Amino acid sequence: LYRVDTRVKLLFFLSLIFLSLSTKNLVINAIVMISLSLISVTARVGGEFVRRIKSFIILAAFAGVLWLFLYRASLFLRGGGEAEVILTFGPLTIDKTGLSYALLMPLRILIMLSAPILFFMTTTVKEFVDALVKLKVPYSAAFTFGLAAQLIFGLSDEYEKIKHSQMSRGLDLETKNLFKGIKNHIPLLIPLTLRGLELSEKINIALNLKNFDLRRRKTFHKNSKLGRLDLMILCVSIVLLLISALQFGGVI
Repeated sequence: LYRVDTRVKLLFFLSLIFLSLSTKNLVINAIVMISLSLISVTARVGGEFVRRIKSFIILAAFAGVLWLFLYRASLFLRGGGEAEVILTFGPLTIDKTGLSYALLMPLRILIMLSAPILFFMTTTVKEFVDALVKLKVPYSAAFTFGLAAQLIFGLSDEYEKIKHSQMSRGLDLETKNLFKGIKNHIPLLIPLTLRGLELSEKINIALNLKNFDLRRRKTFHKNSKLGRLDLMILCVSIVLLLISALQFGGVI
């Protein structure tokens, strides 16, 4: 996965997302999710990948419960009552269509979150910015994205440092009381804001010292060419995108 050209890798993950959105087949969506998991294992980031998506599983499960019980009241139900009813209790009715969506929608949510996470876990910000430039995205937009990503990663590291520093001083950040938890996080915001301003100032000084100009044409130290592996994955991605387009058009 690390040897694949970033442009091809981006297209591949997008094709998996579009395939998931275009089909209502539960088996296909399950195969896509399993494929993403296997890819993370081959990239040797399986443990970190599971840790990152673990927090989204509760969100996906909650969405599944909503689809299970409230599907018949949604705009997706046309000509209500045609699906076979499985269970009814009180005002709530569970039918086969609602059950299928209760399983399908959480899978879609996990796929839409897992694919970008796995992409950025195996791609550096520089590689992504270079790929955007090679795809003819305006360099100002690509550079802005890369700069924002660097700031986010930098502030994330600073937040962890400040958090552990304050906790070592006795600040309780793991309280189950919502209001107390919000109040106790205030001592983190002030130093984090100051660190953010310092980082921004350092970046500004560095850009000025290097006489950085967005109007200059971007050049690359190494112009990568698509290899055999890239072409294979590119063909697979194009096939998946064609299938997705046919699914959206109702052809298949």
